[in-house]
Amino acid sequence: ADAVYATEELEETAKLLLPLVDAALELARLQPAIFQPHFRNITDILLGWYIEPQQTSAVRAKCEDAMKGLHSFWLGALHFSLHEMLIEFLRDAEVYTKEARAFPEPPNGRPPGDEDEEAPADLLYKASLLLRASRLSFASLAIPHNSPQFADVAKFADQALEFVDGSLRQLELGKCWDEGSDIVAQAFPFIVNLHPFLGPAKPEVQEKWLSLLLHCLAQAPRLRTTAVRDAVRAARDLVEGTPAEAVSQLAERLIGPESPLLALRLHSSANVAEAVLGLYRSLLAPRSVPSLTAAFTIVTAEMRSSLGVLKQLSGASEDGDESTPSSNSK
Repeated sequence: ADAVYATEELEETAKLLLPLVDAALELARLQPAIFQPHFRNITDILLGWYIEPQQTSAVRAKCEDAMKGLHSFWLGALHFSLHEMLIEFLRDAEVYTKEARAFPEPPNGRPPGDEDEEAPADLLYKASLLLRASRLSFASLAIPHNSPQFADVAKFADQALEFVDGSLRQLELGKCWDEGSDIVAQAFPFIVNLHPFLGPAKPEVQEKWLSLLLHCLAQAPRLRTTAVRDAVRAARDLVEGTPAEAVSQLAERLIGPESPLLALRLHSSANVAEAVLGLYRSLLAPRSVPSLTAAFTIVTAEMRSSLGVLKQLSGASEDGDESTPSSNSK
């Protein structure tokens, strides 16, 4: 147990953390009964090191591997792990995003004379790491859908979705979009992990993730390309996990004339455009379109929207300098 207590007392010497974590994990493997009482403390310490904005990549990777490696302890006290630990991670993430949004100074500024005040960039980065830690820890549990504890996991999933929603809704003011992109990139894959426990057929569940997706895609020009791509890929997974009879309604919202997804078809990133194409395929798959009439309605609306885009581009070409082919190329 000495390595456990040493880890608890460790403060500034990050290089000592790596071998101490290895020792603690070995103790957990060989003497789980001795390690169990210290599981919460060790996890809190690992998380504290993990979300430190200036942390080294080696220490962060070690903390991440350790948290995932302790999945047997997470499973051994599943209710406590979900409703006390992971929910606390998500609650803290939402608090960080709210503090960043309320920050009165410029995005990377600090109040004069208050060096301890964290800048929005640091707060949002911590929030993104908390979301990542929650997502990876929950995924590592690999809880089967026929688990006798399904109801308890479903209750956690409902609460988790509310906190993820709260975190994403704070990204409206345009502060620190790089860090905001990190939050988006972690949030939607996490929703995919939660989705089977949320009740995919419930209209309120569909409305929640769909409105969140449209909210974030509307900010796509300010988000990093990888975050946009990951959000669209997650949307495809969510569509494929939704009962067929409900997908046509999603399609009408996602590829309707007011959807921000339409603009992403012409995104400069091939990865984003490919992700959008994959989402379209899922939305218009035979299982997802209940009738030829519905298919005809969706496709013709899409064609009208595409024709409008082509007309706009054509008008821009005619108004531009014909000696430069850039507008025609676009």
